[in-house]
Amino acid sequence: MNALSHHRDGVRSLVVVSAPCAFEEIEFKWWTPEALRTGVDGLEPGAGCRPGSVWLKKERPLDHIARLSPMPVLFVHGTRDAIVGVEHSRRLYAAASEPKRLEIIEGGSHAEALFRDDPKRFLRVVSAWLSATLPPA
Repeated sequence: MNALSHHRDGVRSLVVVSAPCAFEEIEFKWWTPEALRTGVDGLEPGAGCRPGSVWLKKERPLDHIARLSPMPVLFVHGTRDAIVGVEHSRRLYAAASEPKRLEIIEGGSHAEALFRDDPKRFLRVVSAWLSATLPPA
């Protein structure tokens, strides 16, 4: 989202899943059963944390979301996300310009787990958004 606010290069629609609005506000509760389960389940190939350099200051997505206008943005977040609380997507959604949509998945976990736990629902939501916001090929 941050990089896209600087360089759009043909991107016409965006799906944002379990995104933090500010990295310094992530309330990862690593000691909770949900966080431990998310971590263990997330050990599949290609998954994991991609925070960038720990020594560099991170830009706040909340400060960049408005620059994406008028790009359509879908925010997807689970209510049981133990890594990035659902309030992050609510704040990003509030700061974003139309067209936008916020899809809260009741009982959903973090990122890849939203797909892993209910792939049909996840794909239905994302496919509907892309069909509505992208012109036919």
